[in-house]
Amino acid sequence: MKRYMAIFGFVFVGVLAGLLVRGIPIVLHVNAGGEELPSGNQNGDVNGDNMLDMSDAVYLLIHLFNGGPDPVEMADSLELAALRESFAATQTRLAELEALGGCTDSRADNFDAAARIDDGSCEYRGCTNRSANNYDPLAEIDDGSCDTPIEIEGFTLSTAANAQGYAEYTHDFSGLTMVLIPGGTFLMGAPENEEGAEEDEGPRHEVTLTPFLIAKYEVNWLDWRELQNRGVVRQSCSGRSNCVGSSWCDPATCWEAPMQAPWYICRHYCDYAGLSLPSEAQWEYACRAGTDTPYSFGGGLNGHGGHSRGATDEVFTTPGYFPPSISFSIEGRPNDFGLHHMHGNVKEWCLDVYDVDFYERDEATVIDPVARAEHLEPSDRGITRTTRGGGRRNLMEGCRSANREGQEMKFEAGFRPVFNLRGSQR
Repeated sequence: MKRYMAIFGFVFVGVLAGLLVRGIPIVLHVNAGGEELPSGNQNGDVNGDNMLDMSDAVYLLIHLFNGGPDPVEMADSLELAALRESFAATQTRLAELEALGGCTDSRADNFDAAARIDDGSCEYRGCTNRSANNYDPLAEIDDGSCDTPIEIEGFTLSTAANAQGYAEYTHDFSGLTMVLIPGGTFLMGAPENEEGAEEDEGPRHEVTLTPFLIAKYEVNWLDWRELQNRGVVRQSCSGRSNCVGSSWCDPATCWEAPMQAPWYICRHYCDYAGLSLPSEAQWEYACRAGTDTPYSFGGGLNGHGGHSRGATDEVFTTPGYFPPSISFSIEGRPNDFGLHHMHGNVKEWCLDVYDVDFYERDEATVIDPVARAEHLEPSDRGITRTTRGGGRRNLMEGCRSANREGQEMKFEAGFRPVFNLRGSQR
Protein backbone atom coordinates (compact mmCIF):
# COMPACT_ATOMS: atom_id res chain seq x y z
CA MET A 1 0.00 0.00 0.00
CA LYS A 2 2.81 2.35 0.87
CA ARG A 3 4.45 1.56 -2.44
CA TYR A 4 1.29 2.63 -4.31
CA MET A 5 0.97 5.76 -2.24
CA ALA A 6 4.56 6.71 -3.03
CA ILE A 7 4.04 6.11 -6.74
CA PHE A 8 0.83 8.15 -6.62
CA GLY A 9 2.66 10.92 -4.79
CA PHE A 10 5.41 11.15 -7.36
CA VAL A 11 2.92 11.17 -10.23
CA PHE A 12 0.81 13.78 -8.51
CA VAL A 13 3.80 16.00 -7.84
CA GLY A 14 4.92 15.70 -11.44
CA VAL A 15 1.52 16.56 -12.85
CA LEU A 16 1.04 19.35 -10.33
CA ALA A 17 4.47 20.82 -11.12
CA GLY A 18 3.60 20.81 -14.78
CA LEU A 19 0.38 22.68 -14.10
CA LEU A 20 2.17 25.21 -11.92
CA VAL A 21 4.85 25.87 -14.48
CA ARG A 22 2.16 26.50 -17.11
CA GLY A 23 0.43 28.94 -14.74
CA ILE A 24 -2.85 26.94 -14.61
CA PRO A 25 -5.03 27.95 -11.61
CA ILE A 26 -5.37 25.32 -8.89
CA VAL A 27 -8.44 24.87 -6.72
CA LEU A 28 -8.19 23.21 -3.34
CA HIS A 29 -11.70 23.33 -2.00
CA VAL A 30 -15.11 24.86 -2.32
CA ASN A 31 -16.95 27.08 0.09
CA ALA A 32 -20.27 26.36 1.75
CA GLY A 33 -22.17 27.57 -1.31
CA GLY A 34 -20.27 25.27 -3.66
CA GLU A 35 -18.19 28.16 -5.15
CA GLU A 36 -14.65 27.21 -6.00
CA LEU A 37 -11.96 29.18 -4.11
CA PRO A 38 -8.49 29.59 -5.71
CA SER A 39 -5.53 29.00 -3.45
CA GLY A 40 -2.65 31.47 -3.79
CA ASN A 41 -2.58 33.65 -6.86
CA GLN A 42 -3.82 32.72 -10.29
CA ASN A 43 -0.27 31.95 -11.49
CA GLY A 44 0.35 29.04 -9.09
CA ASP A 45 2.27 30.82 -6.28
CA VAL A 46 0.35 29.06 -3.52
CA ASN A 47 2.82 29.53 -0.67
CA GLY A 48 2.95 33.34 -1.10
CA ASP A 49 6.74 33.64 -1.53
CA ASN A 50 6.44 35.48 -4.88
CA MET A 51 8.29 32.63 -6.58
CA LEU A 52 7.02 29.82 -8.84
CA ASP A 53 8.99 26.65 -8.08
CA MET A 54 8.75 23.12 -6.61
CA SER A 55 8.18 24.53 -3.17
CA ASP A 56 4.63 25.39 -4.25
CA ALA A 57 3.95 21.70 -5.13
CA VAL A 58 5.44 20.52 -1.83
CA TYR A 59 3.36 23.10 0.00
CA LEU A 60 0.20 21.72 -1.65
CA LEU A 61 1.07 18.10 -0.74
CA ILE A 62 1.61 19.08 2.88
CA HIS A 63 -1.74 20.84 2.82
CA LEU A 64 -3.50 17.80 1.31
CA PHE A 65 -2.02 15.16 3.62
CA ASN A 66 -1.70 17.15 6.83
CA GLY A 67 -4.63 19.56 6.64
CA GLY A 68 -2.37 22.65 6.63
CA PRO A 69 -3.68 26.24 6.52
CA ASP A 70 -5.33 27.53 3.41
CA PRO A 71 -2.60 29.15 1.20
CA VAL A 72 -4.73 32.26 0.57
CA GLU A 73 -5.29 32.83 4.27
CA MET A 74 -1.62 32.17 4.88
CA ALA A 75 -0.54 34.77 2.28
CA ASP A 76 -3.03 37.30 3.63
CA SER A 77 -1.78 36.88 7.17
CA LEU A 78 1.83 37.25 6.08
CA GLU A 79 1.05 40.42 4.11
CA LEU A 80 -0.88 41.90 7.02
CA ALA A 81 1.98 41.14 9.39
CA ALA A 82 4.42 42.82 7.01
CA LEU A 83 2.21 45.90 6.77
CA ARG A 84 1.91 46.11 10.53
CA GLU A 85 5.67 45.81 10.89
CA SER A 86 6.24 48.53 8.28
CA PHE A 87 3.70 50.83 9.93
CA ALA A 88 5.30 50.34 13.33
CA ALA A 89 8.72 51.14 11.87
CA THR A 90 7.33 54.28 10.24
CA GLN A 91 5.78 55.45 13.49
CA THR A 92 9.06 54.87 15.29
CA ARG A 93 10.96 56.87 12.64
CA LEU A 94 8.49 59.74 12.80
CA ALA A 95 8.90 59.87 16.55
CA GLU A 96 12.66 59.95 16.09
CA LEU A 97 12.43 62.77 13.56
CA GLU A 98 10.17 64.82 15.83
CA ALA A 99 12.82 64.51 18.50
CA LEU A 100 15.47 65.90 16.10
CA GLY A 101 14.63 69.58 16.59
CA GLY A 102 17.36 72.17 16.05
CA CYS A 103 18.68 74.86 13.71
CA THR A 104 18.02 73.88 10.10
CA ASP A 105 19.63 76.94 8.45
CA SER A 106 23.02 75.94 7.07
CA ARG A 107 24.17 79.57 7.23
CA ALA A 108 23.83 79.68 11.01
CA ASP A 109 26.75 78.99 13.36
CA ASN A 110 24.83 76.29 15.22
CA PHE A 111 23.45 74.53 12.15
CA ASP A 112 22.44 70.96 12.96
CA ALA A 113 22.60 68.67 9.92
CA ALA A 114 20.53 66.03 11.71
CA ALA A 115 17.73 68.42 12.65
CA ARG A 116 14.46 68.01 10.76
CA ILE A 117 12.33 70.57 12.58
CA ASP A 118 13.60 74.12 13.14
CA ASP A 119 13.21 75.04 16.79
CA GLY A 120 14.14 78.72 16.38
CA SER A 121 17.53 78.32 18.00
CA CYS A 122 19.64 79.50 15.03
CA GLU A 123 22.44 81.91 15.92
CA TYR A 124 24.09 84.15 13.32
CA ARG A 125 27.45 85.33 14.58
CA GLY A 126 29.93 87.41 12.68
CA CYS A 127 31.03 90.96 12.00
CA THR A 128 28.15 93.40 12.38
CA ASN A 129 30.14 96.53 11.42
CA ARG A 130 28.93 97.48 7.94
CA SER A 131 32.17 99.34 7.25
CA ALA A 132 34.46 96.40 7.95
CA ASN A 133 36.12 94.23 5.32
CA ASN A 134 34.34 91.12 6.53
CA TYR A 135 30.94 92.59 7.34
CA ASP A 136 28.36 89.79 7.44
CA PRO A 137 24.83 90.99 6.56
CA LEU A 138 23.37 87.88 8.24
CA ALA A 139 25.18 88.43 11.52
CA GLU A 140 22.98 89.28 14.48
CA ILE A 141 25.59 88.72 17.19
CA ASP A 142 28.97 90.38 16.79
CA ASP A 143 31.76 87.89 17.41
CA GLY A 144 34.58 90.44 17.55
CA SER A 145 36.01 89.35 14.19
CA CYS A 146 35.59 92.66 12.36
CA ASP A 147 38.56 93.78 10.29
CA THR A 148 39.38 97.45 9.98
CA PRO A 149 37.73 99.27 7.06
CA ILE A 150 39.36 98.66 3.72
CA GLU A 151 42.39 100.66 2.66
CA ILE A 152 41.86 102.50 -0.62
CA GLU A 153 44.77 103.97 -2.51
CA GLY A 154 44.45 107.74 -2.82
CA PHE A 155 42.09 107.99 0.15
CA THR A 156 42.54 108.44 3.88
CA LEU A 157 40.09 106.88 6.30
CA SER A 158 38.47 109.71 8.26
CA THR A 159 35.95 107.71 10.29
CA ALA A 160 35.42 103.96 10.53
CA ALA A 161 31.69 104.43 10.97
CA ASN A 162 29.59 107.58 10.64
CA ALA A 163 26.35 108.03 12.56
CA GLN A 164 24.67 105.68 10.10
CA GLY A 165 27.39 103.02 10.40
CA TYR A 166 29.32 103.56 7.14
CA ALA A 167 33.02 104.33 6.69
CA GLU A 168 33.99 107.77 5.41
CA TYR A 169 37.18 108.64 3.55
CA THR A 170 38.90 111.85 2.52
CA HIS A 171 39.99 111.97 -1.10
CA ASP A 172 43.65 112.96 -0.90
CA PHE A 173 43.68 114.95 -4.15
CA SER A 174 40.44 116.93 -3.95
CA GLY A 175 39.80 116.90 -0.19
CA LEU A 176 36.24 115.64 -0.72
CA THR A 177 34.62 113.57 2.03
CA MET A 178 33.27 110.36 0.53
CA VAL A 179 31.12 107.57 1.99
CA LEU A 180 31.75 103.90 1.28
CA ILE A 181 28.55 102.45 -0.19
CA PRO A 182 28.36 98.64 -0.01
CA GLY A 183 27.40 96.75 -3.13
CA GLY A 184 23.94 95.27 -3.35
CA THR A 185 20.80 94.71 -5.38
CA PHE A 186 17.76 96.99 -5.42
CA LEU A 187 14.65 97.81 -7.44
CA MET A 188 15.37 100.79 -9.67
CA GLY A 189 12.62 103.05 -10.92
CA ALA A 190 9.18 103.98 -9.64
CA PRO A 191 6.12 101.76 -9.29
CA GLU A 192 3.30 102.74 -11.63
CA ASN A 193 1.09 103.86 -8.73
CA GLU A 194 3.68 106.22 -7.21
CA GLU A 195 2.36 109.78 -7.12
CA GLY A 196 4.18 111.90 -9.66
CA ALA A 197 5.81 108.95 -11.43
CA GLU A 198 6.79 109.58 -15.06
CA GLU A 199 6.88 107.19 -18.01
CA ASP A 200 10.70 107.23 -18.17
CA GLU A 201 10.89 105.89 -14.58
CA GLY A 202 9.68 102.42 -15.59
CA PRO A 203 9.50 99.58 -15.87
CA ARG A 204 10.87 98.95 -12.43
CA HIS A 205 13.76 96.50 -12.63
CA GLU A 206 16.35 94.80 -10.47
CA VAL A 207 19.88 96.23 -10.54
CA THR A 208 23.06 94.95 -8.91
CA LEU A 209 25.94 97.29 -8.08
CA THR A 210 29.47 96.72 -6.85
CA PRO A 211 30.81 98.85 -3.93
CA PHE A 212 31.74 102.47 -4.59
CA LEU A 213 32.57 105.72 -2.82
CA ILE A 214 30.33 108.76 -3.29
CA ALA A 215 30.72 112.34 -2.12
CA LYS A 216 28.92 113.05 1.14
CA TYR A 217 27.95 116.52 -0.11
CA GLU A 218 27.47 118.16 -3.48
CA VAL A 219 30.70 119.77 -4.73
CA ASN A 220 30.66 123.39 -3.59
CA TRP A 221 32.55 126.51 -4.65
CA LEU A 222 35.18 125.92 -2.00
CA ASP A 223 35.88 122.47 -3.42
CA TRP A 224 35.97 123.99 -6.86
CA ARG A 225 38.50 126.62 -5.78
CA GLU A 226 40.90 123.90 -4.63
CA LEU A 227 41.27 122.74 -8.21
CA GLN A 228 41.06 126.24 -9.65
CA ASN A 229 44.15 127.17 -7.67
CA ARG A 230 45.95 124.36 -9.50
CA GLY A 231 44.86 125.74 -12.85
CA VAL A 232 42.54 122.82 -13.49
CA VAL A 233 39.24 124.67 -13.84
CA ARG A 234 38.46 128.14 -15.16
CA GLN A 235 34.93 128.73 -13.83
CA SER A 236 34.90 132.09 -12.03
CA CYS A 237 34.27 131.97 -8.30
CA SER A 238 35.45 135.41 -7.14
CA GLY A 239 33.63 137.72 -4.74
CA ARG A 240 32.65 135.00 -2.28
CA SER A 241 32.97 134.62 1.47
CA ASN A 242 32.47 131.84 3.99
CA CYS A 243 28.96 131.23 5.28
CA VAL A 244 29.97 128.79 8.00
CA GLY A 245 27.55 128.84 10.92
CA SER A 246 24.55 129.55 8.73
CA SER A 247 22.01 126.98 7.63
CA TRP A 248 21.45 128.73 4.29
CA CYS A 249 23.57 130.69 1.87
CA ASP A 250 23.29 132.95 -1.17
CA PRO A 251 24.77 131.18 -4.22
CA ALA A 252 26.15 134.48 -5.50
CA THR A 253 28.32 135.22 -2.47
CA CYS A 254 28.72 132.04 -0.43
CA TRP A 255 31.66 129.65 -0.78
CA GLU A 256 29.62 126.80 0.69
CA ALA A 257 26.93 127.03 -2.01
CA PRO A 258 26.91 124.00 -4.31
CA MET A 259 28.81 124.48 -7.55
CA GLN A 260 26.71 124.47 -10.74
CA ALA A 261 28.29 124.05 -14.16
CA PRO A 262 27.70 122.40 -17.56
CA TRP A 263 28.06 118.62 -17.72
CA TYR A 264 31.40 118.62 -19.55
CA ILE A 265 33.01 120.96 -16.98
CA CYS A 266 31.81 118.78 -14.09
CA ARG A 267 33.12 115.74 -15.98
CA HIS A 268 36.47 117.52 -16.43
CA TYR A 269 36.69 118.12 -12.68
CA CYS A 270 36.08 114.42 -12.00
CA ASP A 271 38.51 113.22 -14.65
CA TYR A 272 41.32 115.40 -13.37
CA ALA A 273 40.72 114.31 -9.78
CA GLY A 274 40.67 110.63 -10.72
CA LEU A 275 36.97 110.34 -9.95
CA SER A 276 33.81 109.92 -12.02
CA LEU A 277 30.28 111.22 -12.27
CA PRO A 278 27.87 108.66 -10.79
CA SER A 279 25.78 106.45 -12.99
CA GLU A 280 22.03 106.83 -12.62
CA ALA A 281 21.94 103.45 -10.90
CA GLN A 282 24.63 104.47 -8.40
CA TRP A 283 22.90 107.75 -7.72
CA GLU A 284 19.47 106.20 -7.08
CA TYR A 285 20.93 103.37 -4.97
CA ALA A 286 22.83 105.92 -2.85
CA CYS A 287 19.75 108.14 -2.61
CA ARG A 288 17.38 105.37 -1.54
CA ALA A 289 19.78 104.03 1.08
CA GLY A 290 17.78 100.83 1.38
CA THR A 291 14.34 102.45 1.20
CA ASP A 292 11.56 101.68 -1.26
CA THR A 293 9.49 104.83 -0.80
CA PRO A 294 9.20 107.93 -3.04
CA TYR A 295 11.82 109.69 -0.88
CA SER A 296 14.59 108.22 1.23
CA PHE A 297 12.68 109.42 4.29
CA GLY A 298 9.32 107.93 3.40
CA GLY A 299 6.31 109.27 1.53
CA GLY A 300 7.30 112.91 2.11
CA LEU A 301 10.46 114.87 2.80
CA ASN A 302 9.38 116.01 6.28
CA GLY A 303 12.11 118.61 6.56
CA HIS A 304 14.95 116.46 5.22
CA GLY A 305 15.39 118.17 1.85
CA GLY A 306 17.36 121.29 1.00
CA HIS A 307 15.09 123.67 -0.87
CA SER A 308 14.37 127.12 0.53
CA ARG A 309 15.42 129.57 3.21
CA GLY A 310 13.83 128.97 6.63
CA ALA A 311 11.53 126.21 5.40
CA THR A 312 9.66 124.44 8.16
CA ASP A 313 8.52 120.83 8.32
CA GLU A 314 5.02 122.08 7.54
CA VAL A 315 6.23 123.67 4.32
CA PHE A 316 8.14 120.55 3.32
CA THR A 317 5.05 118.37 3.71
CA THR A 318 2.81 120.69 1.70
CA PRO A 319 1.66 118.54 -1.25
CA GLY A 320 3.14 119.34 -4.61
CA TYR A 321 5.11 122.53 -4.07
CA PHE A 322 8.11 124.12 -2.37
CA PRO A 323 8.45 127.92 -2.39
CA PRO A 324 11.16 129.04 -4.84
CA SER A 325 14.26 130.64 -3.37
CA ILE A 326 17.71 131.72 -4.50
CA SER A 327 19.23 130.23 -1.37
CA PHE A 328 20.66 126.78 -0.70
CA SER A 329 20.81 124.48 2.28
CA ILE A 330 24.34 123.97 3.62
CA GLU A 331 23.80 121.09 6.02
CA GLY A 332 20.38 119.44 6.15
CA ARG A 333 19.71 116.02 7.62
CA PRO A 334 21.42 113.03 5.94
CA ASN A 335 19.82 109.85 4.63
CA ASP A 336 20.57 106.38 5.99
CA PHE A 337 23.96 106.26 4.24
CA GLY A 338 24.92 109.62 5.72
CA LEU A 339 24.55 111.54 2.43
CA HIS A 340 23.23 115.11 2.38
CA HIS A 341 20.92 116.87 -0.10
CA MET A 342 20.00 113.87 -2.21
CA HIS A 343 16.57 115.53 -2.56
CA GLY A 344 16.50 119.11 -3.82
CA ASN A 345 19.04 121.89 -3.37
CA VAL A 346 20.54 121.50 -6.88
CA LYS A 347 19.97 119.01 -9.66
CA GLU A 348 22.92 116.64 -9.93
CA TRP A 349 24.60 115.46 -13.11
CA CYS A 350 24.96 111.73 -13.84
CA LEU A 351 27.32 109.99 -16.25
CA ASP A 352 24.49 108.50 -18.35
CA VAL A 353 23.07 109.89 -21.54
CA TYR A 354 19.36 110.57 -21.14
CA ASP A 355 17.60 107.62 -22.75
CA VAL A 356 13.86 107.66 -22.07
CA ASP A 357 13.59 103.94 -22.95
CA PHE A 358 16.74 102.72 -21.20
CA TYR A 359 14.87 100.80 -18.48
CA GLU A 360 13.31 98.61 -21.18
CA ARG A 361 16.68 97.57 -22.60
CA ASP A 362 18.72 94.52 -21.61
CA GLU A 363 21.65 96.80 -20.74
CA ALA A 364 19.64 98.21 -17.83
CA THR A 365 19.90 94.93 -15.89
CA VAL A 366 23.64 94.20 -16.20
CA ILE A 367 25.89 94.70 -13.18
CA ASP A 368 26.80 98.41 -12.81
CA PRO A 369 24.65 99.60 -15.76
CA VAL A 370 25.25 102.88 -17.59
CA ALA A 371 23.12 104.29 -20.42
CA ARG A 372 25.32 104.84 -23.47
CA ALA A 373 24.69 106.83 -26.62
CA GLU A 374 24.43 103.98 -29.14
CA HIS A 375 20.65 103.66 -28.69
CA LEU A 376 19.97 107.35 -29.31
CA GLU A 377 19.29 109.06 -32.57
CA PRO A 378 22.53 110.44 -34.07
CA SER A 379 21.23 113.98 -33.63
CA ASP A 380 20.75 113.41 -29.88
CA ARG A 381 24.12 111.83 -29.15
CA GLY A 382 26.42 114.01 -27.10
CA ILE A 383 23.65 116.52 -26.39
CA THR A 384 21.57 115.27 -23.46
CA ARG A 385 22.67 113.89 -20.11
CA THR A 386 20.65 112.93 -17.04
CA THR A 387 20.17 114.91 -13.84
CA ARG A 388 18.79 113.48 -10.60
CA GLY A 389 17.39 114.69 -7.28
CA GLY A 390 15.63 117.84 -8.42
CA GLY A 391 16.51 121.39 -7.41
CA ARG A 392 15.34 124.14 -5.09
CA ARG A 393 12.81 125.32 -7.68
CA ASN A 394 11.37 121.88 -8.45
CA LEU A 395 7.96 120.68 -7.41
CA MET A 396 8.05 118.06 -4.71
CA GLU A 397 7.46 115.19 -7.20
CA GLY A 398 10.55 116.29 -9.11
CA CYS A 399 12.73 115.54 -6.08
CA ARG A 400 11.73 111.87 -5.68
CA SER A 401 14.37 109.13 -5.58
CA ALA A 402 13.28 107.74 -8.96
CA ASN A 403 12.82 111.03 -10.83
CA ARG A 404 14.87 111.46 -14.03
CA GLU A 405 15.40 114.57 -16.13
CA GLY A 406 17.17 114.97 -19.45
CA GLN A 407 19.21 118.17 -19.81
CA GLU A 408 21.37 119.61 -22.55
CA MET A 409 25.02 119.37 -21.59
CA LYS A 410 25.33 123.17 -21.45
CA PHE A 411 22.73 123.29 -18.65
CA GLU A 412 24.27 124.24 -15.29
CA ALA A 413 23.68 121.68 -12.54
CA GLY A 414 25.48 120.41 -9.46
CA PHE A 415 27.27 117.09 -9.01
CA ARG A 416 28.77 114.71 -6.47
CA PRO A 417 31.63 112.49 -7.71
CA VAL A 418 32.05 108.77 -7.15
CA PHE A 419 35.04 106.43 -7.07
CA ASN A 420 34.44 102.96 -8.44
CA LEU A 421 36.18 100.31 -6.38
CA ARG A 422 35.96 97.72 -9.17
CA GLY A 423 37.06 98.92 -12.56
CA SER A 424 35.95 102.21 -14.06
CA GLN A 425 32.82 103.45 -15.77
CA ARG A 426 34.37 106.61 -17.06
